[in-house]
Amino acid sequence: KNDEKKKEKLRCKQQREKRMAVLRDAGKVPLCQRKTSHFFSYAGNGKRFRYISPDEDGFGLNVKDLDVSGASSDTSITPDSNLPLFLTQKWDGTTCQATNTAVFKRLDIRAGGKDKKDRLTKGGKVKGNHHVSKGSTIAASRYDLYLVCWFDVETGRWEGLRDPDNSESVIPKQLADCIEPYLNRFRDNLPDGLCCYFEAVHREINARYRHLDADLNPCESDVEDHSESAFIPHIRVFDFSQSTTESNHVDLPDTFLKSILEIEGLSLKYSLPFVGYATSEKSLPLQWTPHQVYQSLLALCATGPGPVEKSRHNLSNTGDLNCTDPLKSLNAPLEGFVLRQENGFTSKVRVECALN
Repeated sequence: KNDEKKKEKLRCKQQREKRMAVLRDAGKVPLCQRKTSHFFSYAGNGKRFRYISPDEDGFGLNVKDLDVSGASSDTSITPDSNLPLFLTQKWDGTTCQATNTAVFKRLDIRAGGKDKKDRLTKGGKVKGNHHVSKGSTIAASRYDLYLVCWFDVETGRWEGLRDPDNSESVIPKQLADCIEPYLNRFRDNLPDGLCCYFEAVHREINARYRHLDADLNPCESDVEDHSESAFIPHIRVFDFSQSTTESNHVDLPDTFLKSILEIEGLSLKYSLPFVGYATSEKSLPLQWTPHQVYQSLLALCATGPGPVEKSRHNLSNTGDLNCTDPLKSLNAPLEGFVLRQENGFTSKVRVECALN
């Protein structure tokens, strides 16, 4: 039996690698989700990472990573106080992306040793079930794409999601639980060339939601009467990219949609859960300052005794599974906030770091 399992695992692995090669050769591997920089200046790293507070020298915009001069052609790192600053929710999940033919997971390759580093020398094409995007130095040096599952035209089914070659460390059952209810929407709703980026959110993926009760029947989750503590495995869309012949799949910021309003509109159009705004006003007024942003974010949060309690900011409830949001009402903490502008600027703030 062990030999049979090994053979089946090898067969599935080879099939996945073959499918990845087909997608890559056909130019259907989308851009790897871009790296988002911190909005505020910070100190330390890892467990010692923290934002510099307003009463300290050095508080302000993150000049290490953001182009505060506006000289960069990359508008994703150029904040503009003359434009509204939209505040969206940052969910604690696993970053994935989907087209109408395949679903991919973003992998952090920094901790992978020599084997993974060598992939960067292969011009964006690598052997096996991985693909490194060309272009953005930050994204290409840090992230890799893993083929989670794909649509087989011959069988008319999605394949590979729960195959035995999927390592639990890469595609755990919980991740599959999040993705599976949306596969038909990816296939039926997304047009060719469009890729949606989302967080797969599950109470067992990260510790932040483990105080909530599990609801492991997401396909039945559009029932109106929900417990306030029932957590449904689901996804949250936060970005889209459009592949074009001109871009040749080069990882440039202008291939991602710049407008969060357009991203919200496409999420609604294609019946995918939108990540949600942090405030009912959606954005801060013009001529904002870092101090005003900091105070506005703190006003959205309340401190408590433990990490899970540090944010009482409720997740939005704007519909049901067939609309934009499979959740009704949860006292679930956010990981943080994503700050966006219509020029394409995108940045983030972690809740715990701001509160500390």
